[in-house]
Amino acid sequence: MKKFRKEGSIILFALFYFLFIALIVAIFISLTMMSETYQRVQTAAESGARTRALSVNIPLKEQYGIIETFRPDVSEGYKPNYKEPEYSFSPTPGYDQAILSPTSTEYKKALSDATDAAKQMVMTSLQDSLGTNEAGDKIVDLKKENICVQVLPLPAGDSITKKGKLNFTCTATVNGKPVTITANNVEVYGYNHSLNTSGKLRVYNVAFVGVAYEDRHMFFNLLQRLINGEDESKWNDPPVRGTYAIGYPQIDSCTTDEC
Repeated sequence: MKKFRKEGSIILFALFYFLFIALIVAIFISLTMMSETYQRVQTAAESGARTRALSVNIPLKEQYGIIETFRPDVSEGYKPNYKEPEYSFSPTPGYDQAILSPTSTEYKKALSDATDAAKQMVMTSLQDSLGTNEAGDKIVDLKKENICVQVLPLPAGDSITKKGKLNFTCTATVNGKPVTITANNVEVYGYNHSLNTSGKLRVYNVAFVGVAYEDRHMFFNLLQRLINGEDESKWNDPPVRGTYAIGYPQIDSCTTDEC
């Protein structure tokens, strides 16, 4: 009888040990997938920030009071969002026509297009890079409202070493709930730095793209139960995570007499 009890204890211990190891492996897999998901969302955010940075006008635009606008490819079916006003005797260097007034409807539409382009780039970059979880749901199902964009003016700085600091913040929405993405005291090179200058041209802006998402990785239910304990109302809620990226405009080549 004692022999059977001993064997039973060994079996129970082995079963408990197996379940414990399985739990640890499941948690490790889940954490690994969470990390991988975060990295891919981060990469997508960087693509969005680069796209928004490309949408920031640079060559002498600030002299006209223009800080940012979107320059879409006409071949894609968009209309050029700049025009040659009657009083303009020469075009802006690097462009065929002068820029729109910042108070014009067309210019405001250009800003909206710029933000939409950045958001679309984030979604496109992530679309095919992630699969589904064990329930068949997308691990990350990004929508435009999950992405927010901010463009801030750069500080002056100096030509070599001095950096300034900026506080970035924008608000995305996940399931109707606002999620604020922030990055405080970020060191940036100012518009006088050599990286942001070419002749008389200056980069005066920096683009910030924030992404908030539900991480529907494998075993997220298990982790939610471990984190929230007896609060069953949160067991099936995927964790909401956020990340961001910052993109500098690349200064255009300047080859005219204005440079």
